[in-house]
Amino acid sequence: MLKFETSTGNTYAWINDIGIFIPANPILSAILRETSDQNQISKTNIIKKLKKDFDEKEIEYYYDLMKKYERVRNGPEERFKCITNQNYKDSILKKTILRNGIAQLILDVTEDCNFRCGYCIFSGDYIYYRNHSKRYMDIGIAKKAIDYYFSLIIEGKRYNPLRQPTISFYGGEPLLNFKLIKECVEYIEEKYKEYKINYNLTTNGSLLNREKAEWFMDRNCHILISICGPKEEHDRLRYYRNRKGTYEDIMKNVRPIIDDPRSKLGSSVVYDFKTDLFELDEFFNRQDVPAPILANLVAELDGCRYFEQFSETDKLRFKEQILCAQRCYINNFNNREENKRGSFFDLIFGSAFIAAINDPGSLTLNDPMIPYSGTCIPGKKLFVDVDGNFHICERINRNFSIGDVSKGLDFTKIGKILEDYVQHLDKCPTCSMTRMCNRCFVNLSADKDFICTSKSCRNQELNEIKLLSDAFTFAEMNPKIVEKNLEVP
Repeated sequence: MLKFETSTGNTYAWINDIGIFIPANPILSAILRETSDQNQISKTNIIKKLKKDFDEKEIEYYYDLMKKYERVRNGPEERFKCITNQNYKDSILKKTILRNGIAQLILDVTEDCNFRCGYCIFSGDYIYYRNHSKRYMDIGIAKKAIDYYFSLIIEGKRYNPLRQPTISFYGGEPLLNFKLIKECVEYIEEKYKEYKINYNLTTNGSLLNREKAEWFMDRNCHILISICGPKEEHDRLRYYRNRKGTYEDIMKNVRPIIDDPRSKLGSSVVYDFKTDLFELDEFFNRQDVPAPILANLVAELDGCRYFEQFSETDKLRFKEQILCAQRCYINNFNNREENKRGSFFDLIFGSAFIAAINDPGSLTLNDPMIPYSGTCIPGKKLFVDVDGNFHICERINRNFSIGDVSKGLDFTKIGKILEDYVQHLDKCPTCSMTRMCNRCFVNLSADKDFICTSKSCRNQELNEIKLLSDAFTFAEMNPKIVEKNLEVP
């Protein structure tokens, strides 16, 4: 049981093993304070210490309540040992994937890109990731991938009859291979027309002219465009091969279609230690800019060299800016104009707060084969590279193949990846925040292997505890918005 306080002075307890919060009243707070460094202190000694301030029977009641919560768990180290010794059988894995996986087929239609963004994981600054190339997927590979994906959808109907197929186009810059995208959609519409298909496109926006935009909108496609803020900030991060900025070309394509009622546009935002977060929040409140859907700090993965350009002063200044922006968001939330589409600060602060309060513990309850962390079972997505190899997802490096379009998913490979991954979760059994953990294969992957959590998660526990403190401060100051998000649909 972990105690944490909000900036308003209220105290809560987080019970990691069953994934719930309880308000810590003065008596429970005092008990938690006394036991925090002396886990073996007896009930008798607790009562002796606290009875001068509280009623003896109430002390005993709350002490027993605390111990009751602690007994609910099945000792984490024993649970870890039990799961790490299990046999990842092909049949079990296949049923799990047919029931909970194959949510999305992602086609990496090209490794080519007309941009050379400095932070890109394919820029050469991420040593375990591929570089840009002129390689393109051909229609033969794409059709095999599509057919295999739908064969799993059909086979999995008895486990998940309501699942809707989702096809996503990715790159590189996928619109460089727009011909293939059209051929794929025409093939699907002809061969699998009985299905309601969800289409997604992730693009830099520079080639999304009106004709292409009309074609995607006619198919109800969700389009995610990478936009990193106003012109100066965007052009600092996203540019052509000749270093020319890309902002004007993107906005020229976006503005004519943003108000089209068929349009399903959203912005994917990336920022780094030199970004002005307040400027971004103001920019994405504009109605002529697609609403932010995703926002992430440049990925600091193992083997990443991008962050070598920043000084300690840059890092400290950014940390102070994050704290300042978060305080402003919490303190001024009720004064902000109602924005139905959500703001940049809503995305990076509000969403995290609501998720921490609304859905504690859900991330690690996906499957008993993964005892800790928020990762999925490989096969939740099918990411297909230009050669037709299957990978865990689009974000992980290409050293963890799980099959190919000719032979299908390799459940033996998937089992070995899971077994290897679980063996590297060495810090997790003693972590007090495992139920809140959203780390996955991507965060722990290196060159054909995984990094032990004892090495990669040194500050993760403290970060999650701070998130809880900030989330409950936000909830105390804005109870209506929290209650609204907690409503059962």
